[in-house]
Amino acid sequence: MHDFGVSHRHTIIIDLPLELDLSNITHGKPVVEYNPQGQTRLGVFPRHVPELIRWFTTDPCVVMHTVNCWDDITPGGTWVNMLLCRMNSVAPFYHMGNIAAPEALKQPDPQCRLYYYEFPPSHEGTASIYQQWALSAIPFEFPCVPQHLEMDPTRFVYGCSMRKGNFAATHISAFKIDCLVKV
Repeated sequence: MHDFGVSHRHTIIIDLPLELDLSNITHGKPVVEYNPQGQTRLGVFPRHVPELIRWFTTDPCVVMHTVNCWDDITPGGTWVNMLLCRMNSVAPFYHMGNIAAPEALKQPDPQCRLYYYEFPPSHEGTASIYQQWALSAIPFEFPCVPQHLEMDPTRFVYGCSMRKGNFAATHISAFKIDCLVKV
């Protein structure tokens, strides 16, 4: 896990179908292993009470950076919200190590986009469902929220983008970040 989310009342951890194990070198195996048939899990729990974790699953992806998390307190309970940068390709992890990504892991349309997740209040007997939406139609990575708005709802978030290419497809040394964006 490279990053996680924190609101005033909750922590959200991210379990990816990705493993980085340097000891694999001694066994002749790749250092990076990714399971494209696996799933990504988001674990939501009250701050400082990890034993109350609730797991939510989504399609396999890679998350390098979270943007912001906040709580919406309603009469029915507390909804947890999260913004993150979601990649549908694992290729950048291979590129960071100057390794070509295996053909089987290459996506036909790799992308890194800003996503919104909404997790329902925890009530015994309710189904573990959540909402997710892609919020950007352009590449979005290296996010930022004004410090005074961290862990609170914010109207805008800021990040980096590029006119050509994509964070999820381009070799890391070929990144040309040429746009700062406000979403």
